[in-house]
Amino acid sequence: MKGINAVDFHSIIAEDFADSYSKSYSFRKRFGVWTDLFKKIKPKGKVLDVGCGSGIFSLHLAKLGYEVIGLDGSQQMINICNRHKSTNLKLVFNRELFPDCDLKQYGTFDAIIASSSLEYVSNIDFFLEKLLNQLAKDGLLIISFPNKESLFRYVERWCFKLIRWPTYYKFVKNIFSPSEFLIRTSKFNLEFKEIKYDGSIKFLDIFFSWLPNKYLKTMTIYVFQKKN
Repeated sequence: MKGINAVDFHSIIAEDFADSYSKSYSFRKRFGVWTDLFKKIKPKGKVLDVGCGSGIFSLHLAKLGYEVIGLDGSQQMINICNRHKSTNLKLVFNRELFPDCDLKQYGTFDAIIASSSLEYVSNIDFFLEKLLNQLAKDGLLIISFPNKESLFRYVERWCFKLIRWPTYYKFVKNIFSPSEFLIRTSKFNLEFKEIKYDGSIKFLDIFFSWLPNKYLKTMTIYVFQKKN
């Protein structure tokens, strides 16, 4: 896969990715964690889904009565989103390239979510600032990054160094420990609310269930609220 970027990679795997939420143990667990967090969003509000992928979270929120805009860099992903979209929902999917897209055209939002997408974005501080500019006062920012402290991520980093696998890792630009990311975001007009750990590997869940989630789970979800 020489000469391709993160958008190209996810375009190639788009159909398989879309099937993951019904077939993959890890993705089914992810869906449960994220949809539970969505209960914190202001009812009937407006939500931006950054890196919406196959649109599963956008669709879920729209069915709950939210007005949702889902953005993704891959046209193949957007095609899948539109394939499953119902006309009676307040839901729009558009292709946008991060971090340079114009978000002002979409207005402000009561919540902005980004599941497993921001790790591929260059100049992450610049893009976070752009997201915050479109977040309403008291709005929620719910975003995830690979959990640098997890056992799986440690093995993954060494595998990539030694044998260049897994392939997708070459596109990852941002991976943090929780303490690193909270220090990084302290300069923004945000109030930290909570951390949730996500990213379940069935083998690890069975044989290493005694580990704390900060070492067991592969993803960290951060919940922030914009200050007045």
